[in-house]
Amino acid sequence: MSTSFNVSPFTPDTFFQQVLECTPIPISAVDLSGNVLFASKHHAKFKGCETLSVLGASEIHLYPQPLYVDLHKNIYPKLLQGEQVQWDVVVQHVDDVNYRYRLTHALCCDLVSQKEIVFTVGLDITETYLVERVLSEFRGHAHRTSFLDPLTGLANRSLFYDRIHRSLSRVKRGNGHLALMLLDLDNFGELNEAFGHDAGDVFLKKCAQGIVNVLRDADSVARMSGDKFVIVLETIDRVTDVESIAEKLLETVSKPLVINDCSLSTSASIGVSLYPKHGLTVDALLKQADAAMYRAKADGRNSFCFYNDTLIGTYSNTVLLENELQRALANNELCLYYQPQVSLVDKKITGLEALIRWQHPERGLLSPAHFVPLAEESGLIEPIGLWIVREASERFRAWLNKGIDFGTIAVNLSVRQIRAEDFVERIVGIVNDVKLDTKYIELEITESTSMGNAAEIISALSKLNALGFSLSIDDFGTGYSSLSYLEKFPISKVKIDRCFLSDIDSIDYDAAIAKSIISLGRNLSLNVLAEGVERLVQSKWLEKNGCHFAQGYFYSKPLSGHELSKLAGDAIKSKKVGASIYLR
Repeated sequence: MSTSFNVSPFTPDTFFQQVLECTPIPISAVDLSGNVLFASKHHAKFKGCETLSVLGASEIHLYPQPLYVDLHKNIYPKLLQGEQVQWDVVVQHVDDVNYRYRLTHALCCDLVSQKEIVFTVGLDITETYLVERVLSEFRGHAHRTSFLDPLTGLANRSLFYDRIHRSLSRVKRGNGHLALMLLDLDNFGELNEAFGHDAGDVFLKKCAQGIVNVLRDADSVARMSGDKFVIVLETIDRVTDVESIAEKLLETVSKPLVINDCSLSTSASIGVSLYPKHGLTVDALLKQADAAMYRAKADGRNSFCFYNDTLIGTYSNTVLLENELQRALANNELCLYYQPQVSLVDKKITGLEALIRWQHPERGLLSPAHFVPLAEESGLIEPIGLWIVREASERFRAWLNKGIDFGTIAVNLSVRQIRAEDFVERIVGIVNDVKLDTKYIELEITESTSMGNAAEIISALSKLNALGFSLSIDDFGTGYSSLSYLEKFPISKVKIDRCFLSDIDSIDYDAAIAKSIISLGRNLSLNVLAEGVERLVQSKWLEKNGCHFAQGYFYSKPLSGHELSKLAGDAIKSKKVGASIYLR
């Protein structure tokens, strides 16, 4: 069986013409008079060139008008100077879709006619361009994620270290000087809790922009963590230059900002270290600036302080401390102490407050004041808070198993913990794991915490209260709560802040506030506990004025779990009163 085909006679010219017709890219040869010697049919896909007839065509028919003009204006002069030119153009096809081409032009001489001819080859790079753009955007996103703070857009800790190492190298080569500043916003935590994290984030962004506006082009700034910023002044000739910038920064930060129709303001404390006077390495300069910054806070805040040798060892280095705190969680360096709470009627222990401590391997036992604010800023307060709940619950369960009942155990909650999406589930999960009845757990929130994001806080605490947890408000009297808010919270206890007790027997103002809180609590059927009782006269005054409970060094200092177990055992043995433990 045979099959016949209609085959055109083969010649080199017809073969070359078929190749040009089938090739999927624009190819052409044009003499300098504009006559088209040959061109691929791909040119007919260009909008405005769809009627292209290769034979007898003019170059003006090969390209859309704007591209033809650009070609003769910018490309031909280079070709005539002997250059081979490559450029990228965007051409609209007849389907109204834009395509991107990379056109390559070369000027050659026809050996037969001795004419100069422009050869053009175009590659469709549309998909390649799109892929490159996606990759570029991805690289940009990766850079921003790796090196920029997502909230403020400033350099983050990683980029800061890279920049300051480069700055130090330049300064060392030129035998120059450098200043490093640590700027920490004063009382930002209280502002954040009072007005909510959304308002706090906007405040931080505006503060960051204000800082940038003060600095010179050669200076750099990064957000280290929370409300702490680090600033590097590279070209410093005089100390007065540093002082001038520090004063401008303090002035800028202290300006009120209007956010959500509220005027918010704070101040800043700035610590300054100088290279090479105060240190030769980045860590040394950070350490000295941190110590100076805490000195500025101790001196009343809203000020700046230069490092000097008397500061070392006096103020903790929180920049380095943050990394150590992360390790402390993993290395079991955190521990709990327990301060008894007693009934003012019979001095029986009715509860304990769990107080966190850090057994630092080098600095010894650290109180919460040294690391809890840092934990709040860095976000570590969430895992630390959950650890406290578990540790306190397990210890209390162990005491109950030995027949010792301290009543309840109170643990403090931070606003960051409560705002966590799975906060209630995690607390309940821990207590269930320990197999401890929720009636033994008292959850404490500060008064300022309860006022910020009240609806959100009320919702979470109401769920816990429905599950049997008791709730209390700590530091009562120091915040800015209203009675209407207080009535909505599912609380059973308020704690009078210690600041109203120090001179309660001699200062009428403090006594009046304490009496009001006791009266308010009783009228709302709430228990009232006084914190910080240190003298007999305070204890008697509270008892006389109807306060229910108290805690403080007058009854007992915070005790380790071992010390409290021994106290309970001794009390039970000596008084033979079962599981009840009495003080005083």
